[in-house]
Amino acid sequence: MKHGKRPTLKQKEKIKSLGLDPKEWLVVKDCMKTFDIVSKASGEVKKYPRL
Repeated sequence: MKHGKRPTLKQKEKIKSLGLDPKEWLVVKDCMKTFDIVSKASGEVKKYPRL
C-alpha cells in the first residue's frame, strides 16, 4: 500500500461529509472511480466509490 498524503481543502470537505475527522485521515488515492483514505493511527483503509 502506498503512503497517504495530506488532504487538500476539497478532500478535507469530502472526508467531513463522510462523517470522519480530516485530521485523522490521509489520502491514498483520489481518482475518477474511487476515493481511498487511510487512518493515521490504525492504518485502516477505507474505500469510497465516486458518484
